[in-house]
Amino acid sequence: MHSARPGDLVRRRSVPPPAQGEAARVRVVPGGLWLCPGEHSSLRRPGDGVLRLVAGAVHYWRLEPEAWRPALEQTRTLGCNLVDVYVPWNVHETAPGEVDFGRFDPRLDLVRFLEIAAECGLFAIVRPGPHINAELTFFGLPERVVWDADCQARSPGGKPVILPMLPRSFPVPSYASNPFFTETRQWFEAALPALSPLVWPDGPIVMLQVDNEGACYFRDAVYDQDYHPDAVAGYRQFVMGKYHEVGKLREAHGDAEASFPKLEPPKRLTAVHADELVPHLDWAEYQEHLLAASLRRMTDAMRDCGLGGLPVFHNLPPADLATPLDPTLLCEELEMIGADYYHTANPEQLRGIAYRTTELAARAEKTGFPCYAAELGAGFPPFLPPLRQRDNAFSALSALAYGLRAFNLYMAVDRDRWVGAPITARGEVRPEATFWRKLIEALERLEFWELERRVDVSLVVPRSFRRLARVLHAFGPISPAAFDAMGRGLTQCVAEVGVDRAGSAVVATQELLDQLWDHFDALGVSAGFVSG
Repeated sequence: MHSARPGDLVRRRSVPPPAQGEAARVRVVPGGLWLCPGEHSSLRRPGDGVLRLVAGAVHYWRLEPEAWRPALEQTRTLGCNLVDVYVPWNVHETAPGEVDFGRFDPRLDLVRFLEIAAECGLFAIVRPGPHINAELTFFGLPERVVWDADCQARSPGGKPVILPMLPRSFPVPSYASNPFFTETRQWFEAALPALSPLVWPDGPIVMLQVDNEGACYFRDAVYDQDYHPDAVAGYRQFVMGKYHEVGKLREAHGDAEASFPKLEPPKRLTAVHADELVPHLDWAEYQEHLLAASLRRMTDAMRDCGLGGLPVFHNLPPADLATPLDPTLLCEELEMIGADYYHTANPEQLRGIAYRTTELAARAEKTGFPCYAAELGAGFPPFLPPLRQRDNAFSALSALAYGLRAFNLYMAVDRDRWVGAPITARGEVRPEATFWRKLIEALERLEFWELERRVDVSLVVPRSFRRLARVLHAFGPISPAAFDAMGRGLTQCVAEVGVDRAGSAVVATQELLDQLWDHFDALGVSAGFVSG
C-alpha cells in the first residue's frame, strides 16, 4: 500500500476561532486547541490562539520529585507542547472520599508537578479516570471498589466478569452500576477541586480525558457482559424508547408475550434464521448507547467538580472497530475522540492503521477536531509482545500518512512497567529521542498540522455491519477486538454457518472491502473509510 503521495496533501481550510464571549476557556478546533485570551506567568498563548496538540505522557507518581523538572524539560525539548497526565484513583486515595496530593507522599503532589510543567513551557492534559489502565494493578481503581459486588459487571449467569490481566486478574466494574458511579463521583469530588485553580488561563490544564479505552475493560463480546441489574433496567428503557409500543416490540422480536417491564436481554446467540436476529442486534446496539451515556455521566461529574470550560475527549483502544464503542455516539456526548496506536511493522498492521486512521480523519473533519492519537506508542509494557523502535516509528509515520494530525507520545518518560520511552525516569535522553525530536521538527517546518490528506474515494461501512459481526462472533468471551489487533479481523472470527449464513455474508463483505482497498491502492487512488 502507498501512504500518501505529495499530491495527496492539501492545505486545510481556515476555521475561525470561537466567539471570545463564550464561556469555554478552551475549545477544540481542527488545528488543535483554541485558548481563550489570557496571561500566564510561564505559558504563552500562541499568536493565532491555537495550540498544536503534540503531547508526551509523564507519570509523576512513578518518578522521584527531583526528576520531575529534568523529565519535563526534556519532554519539551522533544517538541511537545503539552504533558499528558493520568491521575490514578487507587494511588491517591487514603480512605473513601479522602486523597493525598503530597501531604504524606511527595511523589503525589500533582499540583506542584503541574506548576513545574507550566514553568517548563508545557500545557497539560489531565486524565482522572476513573479507569486509567496505565499498566496499574486494577487499572487504577481502588481494590475496595473492584471487589464491591454492587459495582461489578455481571455475566449471563449473574457472576462477576474477570479480566485475566497481569499482574493480577480482577472483576471488572459495570458501566451501568449506580453504586460504581456514586464511588466515581466521590473520587472526583475529593480530587478535582484541587486542580480547578490550574485551569487555563490561571494554569496549564487545557483538556480532559474521561475514563480510558472504554470497551468494557476488554471483556466486550456481545454475550460476555453486562447483565448487572442496572444494565438490564437500562436495556428495557432503551428498547422502550426504540419501539414505543409493545405490539411493535413483539413483532420485531418475534415474541407474542414480550413486554417492556419484563424483557430480558439475550444471553447467547439463539437465532436460527436472519429474521430472529433483531433482539440480538438490539442488545448489541444498547451496549453502544450504554457506553456513550456512561462516559457522558462521568464527564458531567468532572465538570461539576471544578473542571468546567474545558473540552473532554475519550480514547478508542487498538482494534476499536471491533468493540461496542460507537464513535458517532461518542462525538454526540464529547468534544473529541482519539485513537491508541500500538502496532508492529508488517503489512497486516498497516492495513489496520489505514482503516482506523482514515475513518478517524473523516470523522474529525466532519466534527471539527484534529485527528488525534491519544496514545502513540513510544515503547511498550513488558507483559505484552515487545515493540521495537522501528515498530513505533512505523506506526507514527503510517498514521501521519493516512491523516493523523495530532498525537500524544505514550510514554515520553520511562517508568515502572514500561520499556523503551525516549526519556529515562531520571530525565536523561535516550537514543530513541532523536527520531521523535526530528519528526516533530519536520512536521513543524512543513506546517503539517494544516495539511489534509486528499481522499478521492470513500468506502462507507454502516454501523449495523459491525454490530452484526459482533453478534455473529464465533469465539464466545474472547473479544473480537483481540482478533482485529492480531490482524485477523472479521474474516477469522465470524461464524459462517447457521442463521441463514449471515456470517458468510459478513465475511464476503469484508473481503470485498479489502479487495476494493487494494485495487484503489494499486491504481494510486487515495481511499478512506467512513463509518455510519
